[in-house]
Amino acid sequence: MKKTHEINTDALVDLINQLAGISRWLAGEYTSIDGAYRRYQSFYVPVSDALRDFGIRMEYNGYAYILEAVKLIIERDNYDVRLKTDVYPPIARKYHLAQSECIEHNIRNAINAAYRDNLKRPGSNIMGKFHRKPTSKQFIMYIADQVRRSMYAEAETLPEVC
Repeated sequence: MKKTHEINTDALVDLINQLAGISRWLAGEYTSIDGAYRRYQSFYVPVSDALRDFGIRMEYNGYAYILEAVKLIIERDNYDVRLKTDVYPPIARKYHLAQSECIEHNIRNAINAAYRDNLKRPGSNIMGKFHRKPTSKQFIMYIADQVRRSMYAEAETLPEVC
């Protein structure tokens, strides 16, 4: 009896895109290490700072998923996204998860824990930016907006890098 193997086409497309990026780098399209580092700093540093300010700790799986969600939203340059169809499935593929519900659950847990911790700390009102505990979409969109603003502000002040 012949054994057949199913091919995950989404994973294959992701792998091809990664290989294409590596080939462009090898061909010299991405020549500036400094430029790549600045792009990294302009995105990941503000997101991780914002998450830390809100009390989202790195030990939560939701931390990494929120980072990826914000990255996807900023890359699409669109606030009209549906998390369940536009954001969670690509994150699930990246982390090799069968269901995107895991992504949603872990993000919600991270936000809930940060909100509970924030309520316990007197004088801490970072979650006070929201009138009540934010939904996953409200929180992710707020972080994406803050990061996008900081990236544009930084781009206006930095000289152009090759």
